[in-house]
Amino acid sequence: MNKAYCQNCREYTEYTIEKRIIEEYKGVKVNVEEYVPRCNRCGKELFVQEIENDNLNRLYDKYRELTGIEVRWRFRKQRKNKNA
Repeated sequence: MNKAYCQNCREYTEYTIEKRIIEEYKGVKVNVEEYVPRCNRCGKELFVQEIENDNLNRLYDKYRELTGIEVRWRFRKQRKNKNA
């Protein structure tokens, strides 16, 4: 049972995951799966940090694989971890 806060319903509600494809990112065809949580009560999209992080990681990994270009925020994060 997945629950997250729905701003439309103004309470924590159960949600289901909808799968979509991100076809293009920064002009590069990536065709990456994106998982979007939707409120079971009102049907609006929800923000769930863990799901969003997984979506971004998949997208940035594919973009880097295709272009060799590291996405900035990930580069900074890696650099910060090395300096710690």
